[in-house]
Amino acid sequence: GSDRALRRALARQALSRPPRPPLPPQLCGGANDPRSRSASSVVSPDGAFIFVGTRPGRLSALVAASGRQRWSQRLAGGDERRAPSAVLTSPDGAVVFAAFGGGKGPGTEGAEGVVRALEVGAGEEKWTHDLADALPRHIALSHDGAILFVGTSSGSLLAVSAADGSVRWTYEVGETVPDDWTFYVCPDRRSLIFWAGDGLLHAVCVGSGERRWVIGPGEAPPSDWAFCASPDGSRLFFCTSDGLLRAVAAASGEICWTYSLGPEATPHSWAAGPDGACLFLGTAQGELHALDVAAGSRRWLYAAPSALTSCTLLPDGSA
Repeated sequence: GSDRALRRALARQALSRPPRPPLPPQLCGGANDPRSRSASSVVSPDGAFIFVGTRPGRLSALVAASGRQRWSQRLAGGDERRAPSAVLTSPDGAVVFAAFGGGKGPGTEGAEGVVRALEVGAGEEKWTHDLADALPRHIALSHDGAILFVGTSSGSLLAVSAADGSVRWTYEVGETVPDDWTFYVCPDRRSLIFWAGDGLLHAVCVGSGERRWVIGPGEAPPSDWAFCASPDGSRLFFCTSDGLLRAVAAASGEICWTYSLGPEATPHSWAAGPDGACLFLGTAQGELHALDVAAGSRRWLYAAPSALTSCTLLPDGSA
């Protein structure tokens, strides 16, 4: 039937992808590597399983080679129209994490938000964390897979133990109710940098949740392409609605330089060169900017006939 055809299509898609590295990339959300984003479906690190979030609040594990369903679990009650909002696997592929938010009314009214950890082999529950009256908007893992970061609709960032679901620390963004979160775990594994839709860029200590720095760009960055990072993690790049691109030192929050894309420019895609020397940014207006990362100056500009919705580099960075 249609379910079997869907499973086979998903299996073919998974097998066509190259194998992933043991640890996920540092960028969780943002732009450089979609494999690190939390999504409603994800492939296990070894490519053996596909985890698919479907309505009503159900997570299923499919065998990638055949499309056969290995197991299927209901995550929570609540709104029958909702599927899991985010799914991630642990670096070793042994555990899958799923976030679900159901509600009885519009927005977050009557919300029933939960995050669950399931054993990959049989789908057995490892732990469940109840978010009470908040909805999970985005999740990400620390490099070692020990901490699960959860951004919620109530403006709280939770650091949850991946082993047992207990809360290690909580960081409050403020009185705003963020609809979108973007996470970046720095390569030094000590800092988590994030944007929560409040117009501010936050940096906190991974171990304690203590604030390292906060900067206010004035206008909120576009939610879909909030920011990206250089390969070594030393600099972050973000755009504001006035068409300005800023480079920020990840360690201190200091703004290194500002580059104008134009007052009407809307960023649609990012790509950083493998050596970190060049940043490529495509806009909805069809312009591809190649920028020198050290100086913030333009190397060249390409004008396309339509919007640049994706930007990808060859592994060697030659094209």
